Amino acid sequence: TSPRIVNSVRILLGEEAAFFHGKVIFKEAGTGGAWQWHQDYGYW
Repeated sequence: TSPRIVNSVRILLGEEAAFFHGKVIFKEAGTGGAWQWHQDYGYW
């Protein structure tokens, strides 16, 4: 996790901020289509 991002989040949320989940999506240029509306992790 980037220290710049962590420090910025701590300024907003305080020292007890924690990172729980991250995701990277790899898509090749010029392929695929639009993402339909959806909800990730609706059970949270």
